[in-house]
Amino acid sequence: MLLIVGKLVVILFLLVSLVLSMTGFAGSVLAFLTALIYGWATGFQTMTGHILLVLFILMAIAELIEVLSGTIGAKTFKASRQAVWGSMIGLFIGFLFAFATIQFYLIPVGLVVGVIIGEQVAGRTEPKIIFRSIIGVLIGKISGIILKSILTFTMMVIIFVHLFH
Repeated sequence: MLLIVGKLVVILFLLVSLVLSMTGFAGSVLAFLTALIYGWATGFQTMTGHILLVLFILMAIAELIEVLSGTIGAKTFKASRQAVWGSMIGLFIGFLFAFATIQFYLIPVGLVVGVIIGEQVAGRTEPKIIFRSIIGVLIGKISGIILKSILTFTMMVIIFVHLFH
């Protein structure tokens, strides 16, 4: 009975991890930690070191892609270095306000405001340039979230296969 409850908890956490990844949060980290804890709780019989290593690599790639995607999008659309830094700072502040107020639309708002402020600091005040930078960061960020979600889903499949093996 305890094993069944444990597997149900793992499934719940994996579903939460996918939702988190799809919203730009560290869902792949939650998926990895879920597999690691399940492996530890079951003596690493189904979640072996090799599987955990594969999951760790997928998690690291997913998080790296998501972190770098906004920067790559910004650079592709010729945003200034200040706009890239502004987008990261704005994203972080947006996360803080989103969690504090339970208003998750503040996350992309923080990202966009950060880009605008960054371009202003760089002395690039033309609306066309600012708009292009915003589009680049958003496209990069959305692409990163999509790729991260795909990798998190891949991790889920690997965990499911070994969970019910």
